[in-house]
Amino acid sequence: MTASELEQAMNESVVTTLGEMCFIDIDTLKEGSELGSVSHILSITSLTPIRITLLVYLPKELKISIVENIFVEKWDSLEGSKIDDSLLEILNVLAGHFFNRLLGQGTPYTMGLPTLVFDDRVLLSGNQRNLFYSAEGMIFKIVILED
Repeated sequence: MTASELEQAMNESVVTTLGEMCFIDIDTLKEGSELGSVSHILSITSLTPIRITLLVYLPKELKISIVENIFVEKWDSLEGSKIDDSLLEILNVLAGHFFNRLLGQGTPYTMGLPTLVFDDRVLLSGNQRNLFYSAEGMIFKIVILED
């Protein structure tokens, strides 16, 4: 698959997932956009029929916005495990949208479990595509790694 196909599938998936689940408007940005401080890196890998790893770099302000919109509660009132679980579930849905768009609806695929990553250096190898987005002014990045 081409870089353009990967990018289009991800762009549509990000807009759909964050728009429908988190009520956040998304704009795509040019590569090289300025990414601020990142508080979470989320990761998920498709295992078959293709092997692609997605890394999502979230700034704290976006993480707070996502979680507060999902739970309709203030950040400070939520347990840490609830916060992490909701972010990982958003990643799972985002990845599902992405792989369905990329492979075609109904094509079977296998994904690993979504995880939090504390050091992305062990994952950043192979063919890498960096995509930048603005979530109502909050910049975040998604890296698509092809093995």
